[in-house]
Amino acid sequence: MFNVFNKFSYQLSRGPIKKVRLFFNDLKCCRQRIKRGFSDYDVREFAGWFENVVPDMLRQYAQRSFGYPESYEKKFYEKHKDEIGEPYRLFICFRKNDPVHEKWTRRCNKVCENSWKKTVRKIAFLFDEANEDRCSRQNPYEYGDPRHEKVDEKLYEYRKKCRKKAFDLLNVYFYDIWY
Repeated sequence: MFNVFNKFSYQLSRGPIKKVRLFFNDLKCCRQRIKRGFSDYDVREFAGWFENVVPDMLRQYAQRSFGYPESYEKKFYEKHKDEIGEPYRLFICFRKNDPVHEKWTRRCNKVCENSWKKTVRKIAFLFDEANEDRCSRQNPYEYGDPRHEKVDEKLYEYRKKCRKKAFDLLNVYFYDIWY
C-alpha cells in the first residue's frame, strides 16, 4: 500500500520543484481516499493494498465487535441440547426471571462470541501469512545460495495455501461480518 507523505520519498526527490509536485500528488491521493475509499496508487498496487488493509481491518473488527453469527449459536445448542433440556426455539427466546435459562444464555453468548472472534482473527492471520512481508516463515538463506530457491518455492506454496484458506473462510463468513 502506498504510504502518503512518506519521508523517504521526499528525501529521494531532488530539488524543491519535485518535492512540491510530490506533495500535491500526496494530497491528491489523500483526497481520493477520503472521497472514494481508495486512491489511484491503491489501484495500481491492489494486492499490496488488500494484503495490508484487510487483515488489519479484521483484527480491529474482532477487537471491537460484539455478537456472532447464528450458526455459532446453533452449534452451541446442538452440543449442549441434552443439558439444556428445551427445544431450540425456546432456547433462543428471551425470558425474564428464569435463572437457568439466563445461565445458559450467558454461557452461550460468551462461548460463541469468543469462538467468532477467534475465527475472524484466524482469517486475519491467514491473510498475514499469505503476505510475503508479514509471513512468520521467512527464507533463512541468502539470495544466490543454492538452497534459497528450493526454500522459496516451499514458502510460495505455503503462502498460496494460506491465501486459499483465508479466502475460503472469508467466503463462508462474508455476510456475517457486521458491526
